[in-house]
Amino acid sequence: MDAMVPASASEKCQLHAVVVPYPAQGHINPCMQLAKQLASRGFTITFVNTDHNHARILASHSQHSSIWKDEGLDIRFASIPDELPDHHDRMADLASLSQAVDDQMPAHFEALVAELCSSDDSRPTCIVSDLFMNFTQDVANKFGVPRVAVWCQSAASFAIHVHMPLISFQGYLPVTDDSKLDPIIDIPGHPPLRPKDLPSFFHNADVSNYMYNFKLRPFQRLQEAKCVLINTFDDLERDVLKALNDGKCNVLAAGPFLPPASLSKMDSKDNRTGTGIWPEDQECITWLENQKESSVLFISFGSIARLSDIQFKELVLGLEASQKLLLWAIRPSLKELIHSLLPKSFLEGEHVYLTSWVPQTLILSHRSVGGFLTHGGWNSTLESLSFGVPTIVWPCFSDQMLNRKWIVEEWKTGKGFQATNAGFITREDIERLV
Repeated sequence: MDAMVPASASEKCQLHAVVVPYPAQGHINPCMQLAKQLASRGFTITFVNTDHNHARILASHSQHSSIWKDEGLDIRFASIPDELPDHHDRMADLASLSQAVDDQMPAHFEALVAELCSSDDSRPTCIVSDLFMNFTQDVANKFGVPRVAVWCQSAASFAIHVHMPLISFQGYLPVTDDSKLDPIIDIPGHPPLRPKDLPSFFHNADVSNYMYNFKLRPFQRLQEAKCVLINTFDDLERDVLKALNDGKCNVLAAGPFLPPASLSKMDSKDNRTGTGIWPEDQECITWLENQKESSVLFISFGSIARLSDIQFKELVLGLEASQKLLLWAIRPSLKELIHSLLPKSFLEGEHVYLTSWVPQTLILSHRSVGGFLTHGGWNSTLESLSFGVPTIVWPCFSDQMLNRKWIVEEWKTGKGFQATNAGFITREDIERLV
């Protein structure tokens, strides 16, 4: 059954945005920050998660249940089913999750919007939804509610998606070992690209692949949305943004979608996102307080990226050899694997703090953190840039290869690993860069 936290009868919605993220942590967080910005400007927000994510967020943040009221924001939560089994590892199977988005969620979302539209007091002013939640455009059209799409990645990534049919037609796909260094031209606003810089979902150019089509389908309907809000800012991607708008893509740089208190390094509860799927370890901040300024390397590969067992062990040995102070955030689902791979000496050493999900913005803004070993996801990229923390980028999939190019070659705010021909990164290279 669709679940919604009701408002009191006396509450009337003048500006009401229904916000719908793609159901993954890296999309939920920026959409919530956008929702908070809208709420601070007078909008009532109905934030729509899947039942699965909604339950996990509530369980992880029960101690912060009053955070929105404390901030004076009118943010309400609704949830709809994705129809996947509760034990299904959604982050390890993005194809099944995305197919559930397409096939199972539309009817439930339509019922939710119909309920909201049944009363003048709760009728949405607009639907603000992740571009990949393509079905929300159909629901918006049916009920005559304007839809604003949200792009949670970079403007550069957005531009590549726009031009992907042309890139494929020009013969740059599939990406092979021989073609990785070939330049790609004719992407307005971009520096020269190589096939290896393209988002990984496009590397095999298999039009029968579900994720290939899932990623491109929303771009066939861009003109139906009122505009696309991109999680970036003008000074960061000015040329790409100008080229997109010159090419008749109605995009607005509305980012970065980060907690405002974090950007100003204020000590505030507004540093919390409040939408983490996993419980956050606050004790790591206490550990950081006892370290010297800029002495700690923070390590996090995000909520989805994964390394092979062999590569992971090589990473551990390289980090151990570096003798640096390490704060390492590891997904809870990987803990058993990690304990089977990590040397006992590494686990028991005083130079490492090993934990699970952490308040990343608080960590990156901390005086003790001097570097960030990251998968190069866009949220992590924006956070490290905003806090002035140099990065070492280890891209794994999706847009991370593209982000690495911009970080290392264009903005020059970090370094990246150079893999061998077999795609392997040695412990010696890891120790050297760290």
